[in-house]
Amino acid sequence: MWNFYMKGLLHDMTYFLPQNDAQNLYLKVLSSSLEHFLVRYSAATPSEARTSQIRSDLYALLLCASDLLWPACLSAFQFMGRKYEMAENLATSCISKIHSSCCFLLADLVVLTAPICELFKVFKNGFPQARLSVRTKYESVSPWLPWIRRELFSEFCQRQIISNVSVWLAVKTCISWGLPNPAAVIQAYTEHNCTLSILLIMQAENSSSEEDSISLCVPDSAKIKLAYSLLMLLICYDNHSHLQDILLPVIEKTNGWQEFDSSTTNKSISERSWWYRGLAKTLQSFFVGVFEEVIPVWLDVSKKCSNPEGLKSFNTLKDSLRNQIVCVCEKDPLNSMQDEFEPSEDIISFVCLRKVLESMHRNIISLPQALKLFLLTLDLHISNYIPEIQSVHQSLPLQILLSGAIDFLRNDQFVANMSDKTKAMSVITTNALESILHKEEFFFINENYTKIVTVLLSSIHANFKDLRKEKVSEAMHVKEIKDEILEITVHKLLQQPEGNDIILYLHQILLQNEAWIQKSLGIPGMLSSNIVIDPLSLSPLFSDCCDTQKKEKEFTSSKEIKISSQGIVIL
Repeated sequence: MWNFYMKGLLHDMTYFLPQNDAQNLYLKVLSSSLEHFLVRYSAATPSEARTSQIRSDLYALLLCASDLLWPACLSAFQFMGRKYEMAENLATSCISKIHSSCCFLLADLVVLTAPICELFKVFKNGFPQARLSVRTKYESVSPWLPWIRRELFSEFCQRQIISNVSVWLAVKTCISWGLPNPAAVIQAYTEHNCTLSILLIMQAENSSSEEDSISLCVPDSAKIKLAYSLLMLLICYDNHSHLQDILLPVIEKTNGWQEFDSSTTNKSISERSWWYRGLAKTLQSFFVGVFEEVIPVWLDVSKKCSNPEGLKSFNTLKDSLRNQIVCVCEKDPLNSMQDEFEPSEDIISFVCLRKVLESMHRNIISLPQALKLFLLTLDLHISNYIPEIQSVHQSLPLQILLSGAIDFLRNDQFVANMSDKTKAMSVITTNALESILHKEEFFFINENYTKIVTVLLSSIHANFKDLRKEKVSEAMHVKEIKDEILEITVHKLLQQPEGNDIILYLHQILLQNEAWIQKSLGIPGMLSSNIVIDPLSLSPLFSDCCDTQKKEKEFTSSKEIKISSQGIVIL
């Protein structure tokens, strides 16, 4: 009954109070309840006939306490009772009291139910071997948990939690409440070298090849959203090796290296693989900055070229663009042109293309370091191990940026708010970019034009090539700096335009796929079924394509529901 009461209390607190207040109040109630049980059972003197009953009572009480402890904790460290990794505050003080009460209740269970007289005959002088008095200093788990939750902690004296268990603890901590804690979400997806992120990405790819009726309705839009969200999280985590960990297995499995070959540059973004489209989407903010600098030039050029009276000489156009376009070579073809001229399409194309490339070159510094290193790593991998893949101008990062710029210019949302003149300049720029992406020779007749474009392309490629010379220090996530790294990641992610949406989406993924994650990590269920669980309902795979069934959020009695583990739910 106590378990039912606590579950109902948690439901009511969540419904009527803000989450932080509800959690603090729940923590205090759970702590005081266990202290009350401790007082009662410590004073108990059961008869031999009642010994089995008190054994069952105490075991059920501790088993329920281990499940009720999840909503009270903000991190897996608190659940495991690692005192040296918990900051000193009122909440951690209550957490410590809960662990202490449970340890004493376990001691009561042993003392009240063990055959003390028989044990004394065997251990008259204590244990045969002395125990380390400093053992508790190195414990990774509070002593009572390995005895009660043996399915999670197989070795009592272990100093390091098993990898799959550490991931599962991070997931359970994250989904204990309805509203997400950004730090807990990031911790769940990055725990143990992004194990969970790799599982989800690979399962998303596996669903494409499964020949069942459910996976046939899986749209690429859901997979793209998953890939984009995970990539953005790991880019903010600032560790390029994690980006490799989650994408390289998918690329290898699907022979995705063809996406980086120059022969595929004529593909539209809608024809690309879902993971490539998710990767390309991470560059959207970069191109927003690039074309914020280009659009004023478009407006100026279109204005000058459409006014015959104002365009009496080429100097008019030169003067208007002098402050916006910085020449990167000594001999500028614009200065060598005659004063009287007819503004041909080649000249306008060159001016637009040159501005785009210069803006891209200038804004590369705004690209996250982890993303740049990841693109460079892909380039090196192809050149060393897959020589049959030939990128445009022998530079994979350059090819991705040029293709991304073309896709950005063709985006309906980008073009929708443009005037007709600006749209015409956008088409001219797109054609110019396509000409250097798809053809071996540039379309410019003037040789100096070609030289400038070549210099700009080489400069962009050099930005990535120079990263090889830098000594990139791998972030060592020791416990002294883990919290700082997590805090910085949260700050970076929430600063992104879609940062809040990404956190909410990834949290929902964990909620919907709790059973699948548990089975995929090899975590067995509870040893006893005498525990109140929240009723689970299987949501259809990718609810934006399939029919949805809404789950009523109310406190109901326990019921067993069989959950299929064949696929994951991706919203």
